[in-house]
Amino acid sequence: MHYPISFEWKTPKPGSVIFQLSAKPLFSSLLAPEQTLGTGKFTVDGLPAGTYYWRLRSQGDPDKAYWSPIYRFRVMQVFQRPKIKRELKLEVDATPIGDGVILQGKADPGIAVSVNDLEIPVNADGSFSKIVIFSDVGTQSVQVRAFDDEGNEKIWRKTFQSTSY
Repeated sequence: MHYPISFEWKTPKPGSVIFQLSAKPLFSSLLAPEQTLGTGKFTVDGLPAGTYYWRLRSQGDPDKAYWSPIYRFRVMQVFQRPKIKRELKLEVDATPIGDGVILQGKADPGIAVSVNDLEIPVNADGSFSKIVIFSDVGTQSVQVRAFDDEGNEKIWRKTFQSTSY
């Protein structure tokens, strides 16, 4: 994706300035035709990744007008790492208690685990435990989700009957 690049400079007096832009430091080939400008600003629609050079000169007799210092800049390309698809491990043992459930499980080390959308601590070996207390009598649903930064996830769901509150 290319973004506009603006060049700006201060001119001591109004007048025409010659602008050159090149991918070579000796300006042996220009990226755009030489521009004669009356203002201190020039915009290019976008450039691919690479190193570029630009310079200015007052318009007039070439024997009396000199080029400015050569300015260099670099356009960087942003690389995005491809997402890694993998099957996550998630093992959950649930032990019902009167008004809740004790969850104990194991997931891949280094991934996150949530119980009913609240993240819980996971040990370095991937083990975790959580006691879930139900706030109502009747059928209660519990969801355990293991997920990583790549967008991979594995979900365990189970419903329980809460008999006391």
